[in-house]
Amino acid sequence: MRGDKIDVLYNNIKHAFFQPCDNEMIILIHFTLKNPVLWGKRKYQDIQFYTEVGEITTDLGKYHHMQDRDDVQSEQLEREMRKRLNQVFQNFCDKVVRQTNDAFDFDVPFNELGFFGVPFRSSCTLKPTSSCLVNLSEWVRVFI
Repeated sequence: MRGDKIDVLYNNIKHAFFQPCDNEMIILIHFTLKNPVLWGKRKYQDIQFYTEVGEITTDLGKYHHMQDRDDVQSEQLEREMRKRLNQVFQNFCDKVVRQTNDAFDFDVPFNELGFFGVPFRSSCTLKPTSSCLVNLSEWVRVFI
């Protein structure tokens, strides 16, 4: 949204999810709202903040002179970035929970309990949380 600001009240948040980038290519925080917020001319019930951690696609046609060293170094940099991003997002979640006096907490999907399903016309991995069954990484979000 290019620097635009949206105010979301804590008491308007129905569900808050934090998905670390442990086994994912993106790290995200997702809010499902009780009442939609108006941005532009549209109402939005779900708000999501995310960033990509690594390359989602790889160009197999690239030519590398020192491929092994470059690959090892890029993997090391990606691991460090994942660790740093997990820490930044986790610190934000902790600050929000402290500021609201534990009024709500962030659900984290259980990756090891995830399974494939077809909630709409495409297959995706559904992951349970303590209160919902979600898929936050795909373009069509799923909340059950």
